[in-house]
Amino acid sequence: MKIYTPEMLNVMKNTTKGTSLINQAAMELFQLTDFQQKNQFEIVLLPEEFINLRGDTLKDTAKRVAKSALDLTVAQFYVQNMDIPHNAVEFTRYDNLQAVQDMTYADEVTITFIETEAGLVRQFLANWMSLQFTRDEIMGGYHFADNQWLGRKQAIIMPLSRLGLPQTAWWQIKGMRFKTHDSISFDQQAPDPMTISCTFAVDEVYINTLF
Repeated sequence: MKIYTPEMLNVMKNTTKGTSLINQAAMELFQLTDFQQKNQFEIVLLPEEFINLRGDTLKDTAKRVAKSALDLTVAQFYVQNMDIPHNAVEFTRYDNLQAVQDMTYADEVTITFIETEAGLVRQFLANWMSLQFTRDEIMGGYHFADNQWLGRKQAIIMPLSRLGLPQTAWWQIKGMRFKTHDSISFDQQAPDPMTISCTFAVDEVYINTLF
């Protein structure tokens, strides 16, 4: 049977007390450090290229910038939720081993916007679509823009924390182009705001980091 002297007991008591304080502080910090809330995020939507990298004329560049004036406002204040797929690595099996075979890229993302009474989201979408195609008001049908790079945008999705801690990793989407939006339901009795859910074709979705 081990016998502890009074001095040893005091040391053990003080050590245990100190450890308890550390554990309590860690627990309080853990409670303050809220888990990432999926509905707290910041999205920045920008033209893919502001500068002339693909033979754009000065008129093309000016048109892209002018049509994108609403991008930052709509993306910052009127995005309700997003559904973002990701690239996937494909493997092939050789008996008891698996080897990398290919990379499957995300094809599209879905964004739901909350519309305003002023129709900012509809104007934003109309501006975006006009960079890709225009409707022939006389003959009907549509004309696709010769320079399809005009309608390409990139998005940066930055998760936010309750503590306001800086984020060192974010999702980046390249080559976004308008594809379609879901049907719109009108209801005189509905008190909820109008939402517009849109699907965008994308070239690539990946996680970017600061370090």
